[in-house]
Amino acid sequence: MKKILLTGIFGQDGSYLAEILTSLGHQVNGVARMPLRAHAARLCEHLGSKGVTPILHECDLNDDESVTALLRHLQPDECYHLAALHRSSEASRQGGEQSESAMYLPNVVSGLNVLEAAATASPHTRIVLAGSCHMYSGAVVSPQFEGLPFAPRSMYGLAKVAVADLARYYREERGLHASVAILYNHESPRRTDDFVTKKIVRGLDRMRRGESAPLELDNLHAVKDWGFARDYAEAMTLMGAQSAPRDLILATGKGRTVGEFVETAAGLAGISDWQERVRVRNPGMPARPPVRLVGDPAAAYGVLGWRHSVSFAELIAHMLECEAQGSLG
Repeated sequence: MKKILLTGIFGQDGSYLAEILTSLGHQVNGVARMPLRAHAARLCEHLGSKGVTPILHECDLNDDESVTALLRHLQPDECYHLAALHRSSEASRQGGEQSESAMYLPNVVSGLNVLEAAATASPHTRIVLAGSCHMYSGAVVSPQFEGLPFAPRSMYGLAKVAVADLARYYREERGLHASVAILYNHESPRRTDDFVTKKIVRGLDRMRRGESAPLELDNLHAVKDWGFARDYAEAMTLMGAQSAPRDLILATGKGRTVGEFVETAAGLAGISDWQERVRVRNPGMPARPPVRLVGDPAAAYGVLGWRHSVSFAELIAHMLECEAQGSLG
């Protein structure tokens, strides 16, 4: 039995990791902000219904002493740092509690604190940090691959690049087993409503139940590499189990537009007139061609022996079914 620490345990990825690691017989510890917000509380209850009852710890990830004290106390075998302040494109458009620039420093500091705490107080701990395809959002090469220079176009992407640089430093200079999982778009019924995939699925489910409200989207041209979040959680556990740390891209290698997502979902939902019921705020192609954020998973396939198991259509069908049932999957 391993002792595991998950930050962001009641997010989409953390919840799947908690399920997987519990099923393997490990002791799962989680860091969660208390009191839990509505979506996190619902995920907590959902995990409990499945017999997943992690040991929870209150810890301010932006306070170095608090993080160091937690790792010194727990001495975890593996730590998955998933917690981050993040706003989807939909949330960014609508505005929110914090500006994007205000999220940069907390995201960098929390990653730094986890790495320094492990190096100082629990050096045997293997660290896996969640990266993002937004680290390549300005890339001119597609698909993106390990070794391609990072090209972020957002504060969120910049923060993820900074944490990846820190991980490399702690790996090379401090001997820490630290890896970065560069996660491309990974979706599930556990997404919050401000992500475009969940917004599409929820809007189409309402249409098939007879509601007349249109589905409003920014544009249909953006290209994403969409996979199933649970597959990516499994890959992260394999990264934590490797004898040597390594940064890896986790992706499907296939790009789809937002329009293809809507069309596929509408077909599965039996909505033939979806084009008449979707309002696009920016119907023309943008002046700057959208970056094809598609990842090359060849290295992960070879190093981990991992494959994504759920196809694009299967992912959408699963999300639609869970939406109809009011389930988190």
